[in-house]
Order: sequence, then C-alpha cells, then structure tokens
Amino acid sequence: MLGDLAHSYGICGDLPEAYVLLLRPHAHQGLEQEHRVNSRHGSAWLGGGWTSIRLFERDVEDLLAQKCAAYAPFLFVARSERDPVELAEAAVELVQANTTAMRGVDLLAICQVLARFQ
Repeated sequence: MLGDLAHSYGICGDLPEAYVLLLRPHAHQGLEQEHRVNSRHGSAWLGGGWTSIRLFERDVEDLLAQKCAAYAPFLFVARSERDPVELAEAAVELVQANTTAMRGVDLLAICQVLARFQ
C-alpha cells in the first residue's frame, strides 16, 4: 500500500485517499493502519497511513440506501438478515440502475466472487 501511495504521489503530485476494506472480523488482526520504512543506513524514511473500513459491521440496508453501484459487491459481506438470493437480486438491481452496462458487467463479476464469502 505504501508503495502505491508513494508512486501515485510521485506521478500526480497529489496523495490519493486510501482505504483497506476488511471483509471478515478476523481480517483486522495484525493489520496496521500506518507503515514506515527506513533507508538502509537510516538517513531517510518514508511513511504513510490509511483508513480501514470494516464492511462486516456495515448494515446492508445502509449500503443500498446510498444508491452507489460500487457498493454492490460488498452487500455480500455486510451485516444482513436477507437470504443470499435476495442479496443477489438487490446487487443486480443496484448495478443496473446506477451504472453503465460495461461497468456493470465488471461489478457483477466481483459480486460473484464476494458472494462466496457468505
């Protein structure tokens, strides 16, 4: 992550927002929210940080209310009382209503992968 942030800053001259999406409760163990590397002789260092989002703590209804197609894959790891078929239908509806056909195909493919985490 730190390398990607440094690379982006070097090319664009601006630091992007960075998020780590945690899909399961045990995923955060040992995951730091900042990192620092030192040069071989210690005369330079590079550090960075990012925000962790614990998707398993988010409610699926809150994600749906945002009407953001990019959230569709994460419906399957968010907290929900819905059965998997209902979630799949909600994901398809969210994608179809809020994005282009080309982007929708990619989002629905990601949905299929994350649906297996249930």
